[in-house]
Amino acid sequence: MITARARFQIIRERSSKKDPTRKVLTLRVANPNALDGNVKDLSGDITMFIDKGKGWQKYHYIEFAGALAEGDGGYTATPESAQLTFGAGLGYKIEYLEGIVFRRNRKLNRIGKGFFGFMPGNFNAYLDAEDFDGLQKISGLPVKHIREVAKAVSDNAEQAELYAHMRQAGISTKLAGKLINSWSKEDILDAVENPLLLAPLKDATLEDYLPALVRDGMDMRPDDPRIARLSIAECVSVLQADGSTAVSERRVLNAVTKQCPSLDKDEIRSMLQSRGGVAGFRTVRGESGKSVVSRIMVQEQEQQLVSAVTERNKKLGLSDRARASISRSAGEDPSLREALGCAVGQGISLWNVSGPGALPRAIVALKQIAEDVGAGPVEVVSPLKPTVGKLARDVDGLHVTSPHSRLLWRPGMGHGHRYRKDAKVQESGVLIVTDSNALTTPQLTALLETVGPSCRVVLAGDEHGLGPVSPGRPFKAMVQRSGLPSSKLEEPARPEASSGLTRVEQDLRAGGGLPGADLPGCTWNNEYQDTKIRDGVIKALKEQVAADGNVLGSHIIVPQNMGSVGQASLNREAQKVINPNGEDLLLIDGKRVMAKAGDPVYCIRSNKETGITFGEKWELLRATGDGDTYLLGDGNRRIEIPGKVLASAFQLGYATTPHRFAGNQVDNVMLAVHAQHSDSFNRGVLCSVVSGARKSLRVIGSQNVIERLISEKSNLTDGLSFGVGQAGLTPA
Repeated sequence: MITARARFQIIRERSSKKDPTRKVLTLRVANPNALDGNVKDLSGDITMFIDKGKGWQKYHYIEFAGALAEGDGGYTATPESAQLTFGAGLGYKIEYLEGIVFRRNRKLNRIGKGFFGFMPGNFNAYLDAEDFDGLQKISGLPVKHIREVAKAVSDNAEQAELYAHMRQAGISTKLAGKLINSWSKEDILDAVENPLLLAPLKDATLEDYLPALVRDGMDMRPDDPRIARLSIAECVSVLQADGSTAVSERRVLNAVTKQCPSLDKDEIRSMLQSRGGVAGFRTVRGESGKSVVSRIMVQEQEQQLVSAVTERNKKLGLSDRARASISRSAGEDPSLREALGCAVGQGISLWNVSGPGALPRAIVALKQIAEDVGAGPVEVVSPLKPTVGKLARDVDGLHVTSPHSRLLWRPGMGHGHRYRKDAKVQESGVLIVTDSNALTTPQLTALLETVGPSCRVVLAGDEHGLGPVSPGRPFKAMVQRSGLPSSKLEEPARPEASSGLTRVEQDLRAGGGLPGADLPGCTWNNEYQDTKIRDGVIKALKEQVAADGNVLGSHIIVPQNMGSVGQASLNREAQKVINPNGEDLLLIDGKRVMAKAGDPVYCIRSNKETGITFGEKWELLRATGDGDTYLLGDGNRRIEIPGKVLASAFQLGYATTPHRFAGNQVDNVMLAVHAQHSDSFNRGVLCSVVSGARKSLRVIGSQNVIERLISEKSNLTDGLSFGVGQAGLTPA
């Protein structure tokens, strides 16, 4: 039973060929992420969405071919011959349709004609293959498979046919989805004809199960040299559970020998016996999901890799424990590949990837090295969404993901989130963890537990990133690591504690913490009161905007959104001071002004239709057309976006929080820090702020407050070191 609740778009209206008295409406589903938006350009069409209880599902075409009675209130659908047709051409015939009435919604008539509401109704559906070209008739497919089939075949008719064949042959939903994306059409048809390759049979031998379990468990071909996460004990247990004949050690040895013909049976037998024989595999802690076959087969590859790296390092005069270091200029250095050569073959290596564009160039170089020495695939994990998107765009063929996606995080009991133990294990190759300072200790520990013995880990940081930073000098260490000019970072002399002054008063009387006048890269304004901090940061921004001649090169970062010194407050104040005479462009409810011409706007939600990306900063230029679209520019390009997209996907761009700014860079950064930011201020915030400044960084706040906030969260300063120790790895 499915309950539909929708608004829809009529794109074609015709009479039925079989019965001219019946009317057929073809309905197109709009962007499911737009919800109430993007309707003004439809010229009277109707926008449709379907909610089935598990989020918004996208259906490309939906056609009601039933008798639709037209009346004053709109159209009323009857159960007869109603048809749902997806983009692939696969259709579902509606068997029962009740209480679905398309009614005109007069509230929406101000936007355009033909807008209708959709009254909820229940209906049952079954697969009707007669109208699908090239697909044999399939009967008896349960209603619960409608969602999975629609999702799997939404864009490709050939995939729809293959999917239907596999479901008819009894192949599981999970495996069918994997095979559609990884196998050729010929291989899928062969597997359908020979179920022995995919589904366990009672009389199958262990030799038959090895390729089947490899395909089902790891989405690999039987001849794949990695054969990762395949446990012989799992093969044995499946055979025994299916009532097969007794499984002897001889059969196990024969199966392993068949997969690894270069190995001696005595070696395999001794390895089995050292773990308690065949029956002892499942009881050994940590062996679940890892294969003896995999461990044996990677030995030769690992030895070849170590030999190649050792030979390369000898030629370069580098030790096996040498660390690769990438500075701002390293991307242009012709010796970059040689410097990175030592990162391949180590248990864990460290990088300093400061500077714009350094990380993509370094990853491209390391990918080439990994291919040269046969190290395997290169994968990247980043906790920052902008970094993930940028690397995926800039580096061809690179697999980039977030820690949550790689670890399959799920809610835990009382401890935030826990990762699933069946998360993907990378047995070989190189795993690069970028923005490692932004990782929590559980995240880093869990990531390091998902690599095999032949996988190399590279953390994006230098030796400071793996060790605790002195609580009194955390910000100084961040500045030094960022590459910003910081030649004079000496601590100023402070009054004695016996003077009776508080630490904040001592800091004020000392004259401003770090000397700012002669330090071009990092300057300090020692203000700690609310109004002084707010006025100071606005004044600094105004001076910088006047010097640069544009509002896009400077940015305020504040650790919290709300409060007297928060993002919202600073955005409003900056708009009043920097752009007081701008033309009001975007109104909310006709009252509150959100943005003016000349204001910077910051993208907080990507939109594929308009081409805007999270983290982009634009200048709002003017309204276009009838005032329902707006022109944005960034100095190099201009785009037009609808007003509703501007209201939902952008915010004023004078100030943002570090979490939304992370991964981006501007010329000049102003950091506002107050004691009220204690809940949101930590070492990761400093890392995002410092790495986001290309030319200058100006801090408005008390250095004393910053040091105190960091020292109160000392557990974060040595999180990387603790995570590495917990994982049992030793830094190279």
